[in-house]
Amino acid sequence: LEQLRQRPVDLLITDIQMPGLNGLELIQRVKASSPRTKFIVLSGYEEFHYVKEGMQLGIENYILKPINIVELESTLKLCLQDWEREEINQFRSEVDWKLLQSNVLQRWVHGEIEQGEFVQRAQLLGIPQSYVHYRAAVFRLLPGRRPLQSLCRVDRL
Repeated sequence: LEQLRQRPVDLLITDIQMPGLNGLELIQRVKASSPRTKFIVLSGYEEFHYVKEGMQLGIENYILKPINIVELESTLKLCLQDWEREEINQFRSEVDWKLLQSNVLQRWVHGEIEQGEFVQRAQLLGIPQSYVHYRAAVFRLLPGRRPLQSLCRVDRL
């Protein structure tokens, strides 16, 4: 548990019965400090309360011993797909955030937003307001043209 606190992992495969604390207690403690970690439980116990508690903790799978390698591989592939989806969603969120920032700045540059609204949105979107001058460059790619031929720059000083 201490090693996991010092070096968090993406995936923890644990048994139910271990000396000191059981696998479900381990999952609870790791989740508290590393909520994005995924868990697979391996167990020789086919007891419903273990499975139920594991599912409540959000484990990926509860695999009985002897381990079915095909089931383990399938679970690992599902974990990988989840990570890829999370990465795509995080990227989309970052892109959406940048688009919002760009939209607010564009409206401000063109005088389409009141100062009070700009200040409020800038604070919300993390746009610095302490600068005396701002410069915005807008690139628009036109079909069949080189990018630099379609450069438009707008300054507001």
